[in-house]
Amino acid sequence: MKYMTSFRNAVLKKMLPPENRSISAEAKEVEISVITINSWLSKLKDGTLRLEQDEEKPSSLRNMREKLDILLEYQKIPEKNSGEWLRQNGLHSKHLTLFRQKYTRPRKSNKG
Repeated sequence: MKYMTSFRNAVLKKMLPPENRSISAEAKEVEISVITINSWLSKLKDGTLRLEQDEEKPSSLRNMREKLDILLEYQKIPEKNSGEWLRQNGLHSKHLTLFRQKYTRPRKSNKG
């Protein structure tokens, strides 16, 4: 499976100083295999992979319209494919929760 550069870079940066996270902890958190992260780290160490400039905007820099579009697109994804979709888009499920909380309001009741 191919991951977005921004996602891969974010994972790798957590493995390096100052964070120095464990591979197994990060793999579990982002729901990818330890083998994948080890492969990226090996390539980084032997110079066949670079931490490139992110291609995508960080989620904090996306405007309201982009966030709403992401939420709408995500709703169309079958649950079994949601993790893959998030990884390919450089997102985590936490981002979607934050987008929903910030940009959706409960509807007012028309009772009464």
